[in-house]
Amino acid sequence: MAFLKACFTNILDFILPPHCIICHSLVQNAGWLCSSCFKGLDFISEPFCVRCGQPFESYEMAGSDHICADCLNKPPLWEQARAAFLYNENSSVLYYRLNTQIVRKAYRF
Repeated sequence: MAFLKACFTNILDFILPPHCIICHSLVQNAGWLCSSCFKGLDFISEPFCVRCGQPFESYEMAGSDHICADCLNKPPLWEQARAAFLYNENSSVLYYRLNTQIVRKAYRF
């Protein structure tokens, strides 16, 4: 069965080659990003607010508790939130495309 699935996948990839989720350039596997789109994502790394995930410019600005001023002044209803990357042109397209794929799969009969 695995052999048939691999054959079918190879045939399908030949007819409809996999493409980048963001820019539609050709990629090695379906669902992947091309290298330029991947480089265009601004990944969030430490230091960041432990409540909302907003990045700090430096560890000195993070303080000892790592909670941003917005969360201190008006605490959110949640305890913790985290994003993988900042919202920009590439990530907005990625979010949109992934969400529409999830919705389509959810409503398949």
